[in-house]
Amino acid sequence: MTQISATANDGYAFSAWNDGNTDNPRTITVTGNATYIANFEALPQQYTITVLSSSEIRGSVSGGGTFDEGTVTQISATANDGYIFSAWNDGNTDNPRTITVTGNATYIASFEVQSIIETQTTAQISIFPNPNNGMFTLSMELIEGDVTCQIVNASGSVIETREFNVTDGSEFVFDCNVASGVYFVRVISGDRVWTESVVINR
Repeated sequence: MTQISATANDGYAFSAWNDGNTDNPRTITVTGNATYIANFEALPQQYTITVLSSSEIRGSVSGGGTFDEGTVTQISATANDGYIFSAWNDGNTDNPRTITVTGNATYIASFEVQSIIETQTTAQISIFPNPNNGMFTLSMELIEGDVTCQIVNASGSVIETREFNVTDGSEFVFDCNVASGVYFVRVISGDRVWTESVVINR
């Protein structure tokens, strides 16, 4: 018996011998003249995805690394207390964000000051049912005039905004096409804000 082996050059990997055997190194028993041809295949090109925060005081990021070309991966930004995610350096506002790796790239998350002081209260807004499957009713008491209602995810990103003109006791139905999780409904009226959590189970 004897042993044969195949050594790939940089950027390639051994795949199989011409008879389909994939052992490498390979032990063979010599019974006659024989030819063994090693086949190689190109390895996927790898690229580095760098994910940065414009300010570590304002928020953090995740999802960077080295990936094979064509890999679909996700990056995300998480705002610290008092800040909200605003956008990536290329203007994209998705968070989390799905990207396809086609080359080395750098993504920088920007955050902005949450300028409106939020007042947590259940006395003037309520959500029912809660939990729900994405469809729920928002009830607003003692709030009148033009209001802005936002659906905010756990990272602090606004994923849906609606404008209403309400009168005392108004109710509005939301149908949110979002994944299961905990979200927040933010109601803005003038310089006052109310926030209530909502649990969506699909």
